[in-house]
Amino acid sequence: MRKTSIFFVVLMAVVMGSCNKQRVTHRTLQKEVDKINAQCPIKGLMGDVTSVGIEGNALVYNIELTTNLLRIDKLKSNTDVMKESVIYDVLSNPDGLKSILASNCDLKFNYKSGSDVMSVLVKAEELRKASDMIKDPEFLARLRLETMVKTTRLQMPMQVDELTLMKDMTIEGKKVCYFYELDNNAITAEMLRNDMAGFKENIKGALNINDPSVAKFVESIAENNMSLCYRYEFPLEKDTVEIDIDLAELKSLILKP
Repeated sequence: MRKTSIFFVVLMAVVMGSCNKQRVTHRTLQKEVDKINAQCPIKGLMGDVTSVGIEGNALVYNIELTTNLLRIDKLKSNTDVMKESVIYDVLSNPDGLKSILASNCDLKFNYKSGSDVMSVLVKAEELRKASDMIKDPEFLARLRLETMVKTTRLQMPMQVDELTLMKDMTIEGKKVCYFYELDNNAITAEMLRNDMAGFKENIKGALNINDPSVAKFVESIAENNMSLCYRYEFPLEKDTVEIDIDLAELKSLILKP
């Protein structure tokens, strides 16, 4: 399976999206779509792009959700957050944005999980109104990170494994913080404190840069000059242990071959 960011596909498709500007025929447009479909499935940030199509003035992406961090039932009632995510990702690539705005085409994303499907439509006019944000890259980077956090929070609480419950996620100053509750019958605060280095290495190992969604998240935190914090709560002891992955460590993960 070909691996890439979903918006690599968008940028390829944007070339054909300029059909309105170049007055090419629908037949030519379909040929370009066929070229992209020949590369599918393509690994994206939230799942596999299984096909691309055309519906009226919209370029349509069909995506099979593969990450266990996204539950479609939660996303369905929060399409505004998903739309923000799409818009900020498009805005992060000025060349792609320029082509989309020139073509005046809409973007539609169909997210599928099993037999369940939800759709997000971003109108060309919505992108045009949001395009002023690219004049302030730092502001856009912050909005993009905040949207990632909001999307992840929609899934919580989430049972990570038999010992670990992911309860929440927030941005606190210059930290992105995860909040976990551990099974206090199986592990104590003292046990964690006695092996802080080992736990930290396990966390860094889980930040697998080969996973596009994780890589994008780590890069976004680093782009905002923040650190990553893991807070583990021990309910029976009423104790909390915090493990921090600082900015330098995050950047080393990004640069890791």
